[in-house]
Amino acid sequence: MSSKPRRSTRKSEKFEGVDEAEYVSSGRKRKTPQQLEPEAGTKTKLTAQGKQGSLEWYLSSDKSPLCNLGLNKVINGDTWFCLSSEDRQALFNLLPPTASPSYNATLPHYHPSIVGTQETGKGVDGEESMQLDVQDVDVLPFLTSSALATALTTFQDHLYSGWYTKKHVENVERYQSGIQTGTIRATWKDEAWEEAQTAERVESEARSRGTSHTLGKMLSRGILSIGDVLSYRRVFPETGIKVEKDVLIESSSSSNTLTVVAQSGTETQLPLGMLMRNPLPPTGGGSLQQMYIQSPEELEQVLLEMDGRVPVAKISGGNSWKKFSLWKLKDQPADDFAAHTQPRGPRENRGTLFYLRGAFPP
Repeated sequence: MSSKPRRSTRKSEKFEGVDEAEYVSSGRKRKTPQQLEPEAGTKTKLTAQGKQGSLEWYLSSDKSPLCNLGLNKVINGDTWFCLSSEDRQALFNLLPPTASPSYNATLPHYHPSIVGTQETGKGVDGEESMQLDVQDVDVLPFLTSSALATALTTFQDHLYSGWYTKKHVENVERYQSGIQTGTIRATWKDEAWEEAQTAERVESEARSRGTSHTLGKMLSRGILSIGDVLSYRRVFPETGIKVEKDVLIESSSSSNTLTVVAQSGTETQLPLGMLMRNPLPPTGGGSLQQMYIQSPEELEQVLLEMDGRVPVAKISGGNSWKKFSLWKLKDQPADDFAAHTQPRGPRENRGTLFYLRGAFPP
């Protein structure tokens, strides 16, 4: 036997009414029409489009049940024939002329090919559209067409977005009147593009300047270390010159200033003895140059001045953070002779400063 509770089959008691004499004798008083009216301080909840539940509210409010209702359950062949002939005729007059079986697509009267001739396009622009009886036209193909389904979906999207509310309609009317009178205008395509490019350029320049990141801060956070090599590489397409130069981080100060060493002139690599795990004293003589820098922009400018092959007028643009790659010492035994003979010693590439700055935000 099932343990589920059974639904009660007991019939509800029938309301027999109240005898007026008995009601009066009970001491209760019937409320007057004035007492049934709401108090002066209370207001019925209204929406922006009028009273909730009205036809206007259903067709304009973004809280209308029509936003989530399947409209194909409301507008279909079954509900169409439930309407009166007058209502169907009124709705049929709203259909496009293509719904008429006698519709014949012709060119409008203003088409260049028929200007000056006796032919005119009637029915296309609606100047002489034929008024047909709804009984003579089968509207079921239109009610089941994909065009109507798309139109219903679009209507629901606009209704949910609040495009039919009073405030939005007033804004559209004010905008259209301003366009016609010339007091306002839409932004030109070129102006919109320039505004977007300007905002993007300002943001890019702010990132490239590294206002929240400096080489000194990266060193204090452990992203850079004493003994790391910053490898600079930049190609200038206009001149065909490629500038490459390795820079060794030698020390730092409390003012976020790094002391770096690089070869002067067009020499690229540093002396191999300076790149060992236990570096030897520099043997470059007067070719080594010591610099004090705080940002990749300063370091790039100094390196290009040391190289001297690129004219100053050609040095512009670019993100200096993307031109430097960080080479750090490998975690391997110090007696690895093959690693010590590499151009940058026993080091490996950890990526550009631009990548490291984004991977380790401040």
